Amino acid sequence: MPKLFFSVFCLLFSLGCFAQADRDEYNNQIKEFVSQFLKDSAKPVVVAEKLDSFTISTIKDQLIPDSFFRRTSADKWKTVVIDTFGLSPEERRYLDSSTTDLYNSSWQAAWLPPCTILDQQGIDALMASGPGMPKYLKTTFNADRFYWLSKPIFLRNYTFCIFYCETNNGKPSGSVASLLIFSRKNKKWEKLMKLKAVALD
Repeated sequence: MPKLFFSVFCLLFSLGCFAQADRDEYNNQIKEFVSQFLKDSAKPVVVAEKLDSFTISTIKDQLIPDSFFRRTSADKWKTVVIDTFGLSPEERRYLDSSTTDLYNSSWQAAWLPPCTILDQQGIDALMASGPGMPKYLKTTFNADRFYWLSKPIFLRNYTFCIFYCETNNGKPSGSVASLLIFSRKNKKWEKLMKLKAVALD
């Protein structure tokens, strides 16, 4: 009996170590991705702590298909789809689960490069500034815009990533949202395709 208990203990301990290693790897990948994404952004960076429910629902709607494509072309009067990114059944389930998890996720300082993270109270104060938002951003944060970012959703052993970004500078038609797929090559993330790009009033 003691041997059985010891074996079970070792198994649980090793699983816990693997789980911790997976979490550490995931956290490191988030920080690496976001740091690269924001590298050329205007400084300082101001990020909303969470996405709102409407935005997450919109993201989920955009990610319903099992395959995505950037553009089509014609070949002898036939339409040819190019730049396709397809999902396996397992990836489809994982994507559904990950987008649902966005409802309960919020940004932590450890995942981001140096920046200001705005909680709901901070967002409410910012939005309440209305037409005065550009001045509010400048005087309060010395910034010219703020960001709504989703947590990256990684696929295929951190070689692909689905990511939502919205920027807002407080000016009329100054909000732009993009839902993107990135690919990772030689430790660098590059935009593969844009799934959604809209200017919001």
